[in-house]
Amino acid sequence: MNKELSYEKISDVCDINPYSVNDDSFDEKNIKYITISDMNAGYYDEKEEIDIEDSPSRAKRVIKEGCSVVSTVGVENRYYFYAESTPDNLVCTTGTVVFKPTNRDELLPEYLYYCVTSSNFYAELEKRETGTTIPSVNLSEIKSIKIPVPSIEKQKQLSELLRDIDNKIRLNRELSELLEDTAQKIYKSWFEEYEPYELEDDKNIPDKFTEKKLGDILSLEYGSNLPKKERIDGEYPVYGSNGINGSHNSYEVEGPNIIVGRKGTIGTVNLSFDNFWPIDTTYYVDEIEDYELYYIKHLLESLNLTELNEDSAVPGLNRNTAYQQNIIYPDEESIKKYNNIVSEFYSKKKIIKEENKNIKNLLDYLSPLLLNGDIHIEENEDEIKAP
Repeated sequence: MNKELSYEKISDVCDINPYSVNDDSFDEKNIKYITISDMNAGYYDEKEEIDIEDSPSRAKRVIKEGCSVVSTVGVENRYYFYAESTPDNLVCTTGTVVFKPTNRDELLPEYLYYCVTSSNFYAELEKRETGTTIPSVNLSEIKSIKIPVPSIEKQKQLSELLRDIDNKIRLNRELSELLEDTAQKIYKSWFEEYEPYELEDDKNIPDKFTEKKLGDILSLEYGSNLPKKERIDGEYPVYGSNGINGSHNSYEVEGPNIIVGRKGTIGTVNLSFDNFWPIDTTYYVDEIEDYELYYIKHLLESLNLTELNEDSAVPGLNRNTAYQQNIIYPDEESIKKYNNIVSEFYSKKKIIKEENKNIKNLLDYLSPLLLNGDIHIEENEDEIKAP
């Protein structure tokens, strides 16, 4: 630690979980409910409004402008976001902790966000994590973590620098989302609305398209158990039902391939270009042909597999139920044509993903050094220097 900096317990400078749906001031009838599975590193997926009476008991934490939200469950996944501006009815699960500066004249909200999402802060969270099935961090443990609190001027300077890096990640992500959205729209136009095709009068589907079951065209195979204590950090992503949740030094399945959530967050569809390890809460597609890759991804997403839960305790997707889903299967020429078009989008997405990974690594490296004063920015200069 830099002895010239003040380090304060986060509970002394922050209001923690400051707003609740149980507050007298909260009178929204419909809410946008954000679960951990809706969160990512730096943002959350937009949600439709739901009636608050239909919301789960975990929908408690109200999020307002200037709040930083961090998942307390499976902290190694690093799910968090900053509420730069929010609707009045944004609500998060109790599996998160919400930070708000007690006094903005002493602690800037954006600076606080970079503190609680830095690699140093996450190292403190991981040290305090307990539980084996669903590891989490108790709120009482979080309150004792200390963060560096420099002058307001220095907070502004550091926040601006880190925001510039963050904005590059955000712009890349928005471009990637645009490419994904375009691929989905082409899929819907061709294979759901049949816009490029003439329809058969008797079946109302294009010539050479056939009625099939999902099980006629693919096989879903079980992932393999890989407890976190047995993982060795490496180059291969480990996929759970909600996407990547770690890495390992060996793999089970060659990429590219498609992963489907089987237990917990069911029916989610992820595409991995790299070799990977799917754990036992997932399925992967067996022996997928290269020319089918993107078509099958969007087909699986279109089937709303998330609605096929057959387990009341822990949500579960039975592959035999999935196999019985009716589909209209295109001819091979149409599938190849579609994949040839959208493969350019996914090549670009792959480049963007790698670039964002490198930028994020830079941010993870720089932020604790800057926040702790181990390196600093020269006044009126565009240089970062060691003290």
